[in-house]
Amino acid sequence: NGDALPAGWTAQNATTSNNFRWQTTRGSAPPAPSAPNSVYVDEEGVVSDKILDSTLVSVTGQPATLSFQRLHNLETNFDGMVLEISVNGGGFSDAIAAGGSFTAGGYSGVISTNFLSPIGGRNAWTGSTGSYLTTTYRLPGNIAAGASVRFRWRVATDTSVGGGEVHIDDITSTNLSLPGSVAA
Repeated sequence: NGDALPAGWTAQNATTSNNFRWQTTRGSAPPAPSAPNSVYVDEEGVVSDKILDSTLVSVTGQPATLSFQRLHNLETNFDGMVLEISVNGGGFSDAIAAGGSFTAGGYSGVISTNFLSPIGGRNAWTGSTGSYLTTTYRLPGNIAAGASVRFRWRVATDTSVGGGEVHIDDITSTNLSLPGSVAA
């Protein structure tokens, strides 16, 4: 447990939390689809914002899609995970707000604004999945071949209830060059 991420992938905590960051891990229950590894982060009982950034990815054509397996056990509607995208070095924005869409496994709820969650008021994946679920994200159609994108997974928690976790596995794509994938 606790293996480093592949070259080009980064993890950070945007808040003062226990400093546990995204990392590769061997083992989850149920087992990761591409065992033995998945990428993992914990759910804290304090305000936290845990960020996993992909390596830089080139768009090779349209339609371009990113797919991954996710497993999470998060406090429903209080703690959650979102997917964000940066295009050509610009700022990160929510994957849906950027003009993309989920064709499978879209967001499951809205995060409460009552307990200081860094993603309060946003649509997110929240609650417990019980098993790995497939998510497929279709990038905005106006992103031309040759553009560069970076994906960001954020797990944010509020002021109470922790002990859960998030796992991501089997990251694949269509019309994207995805070198050094985690948990592939």
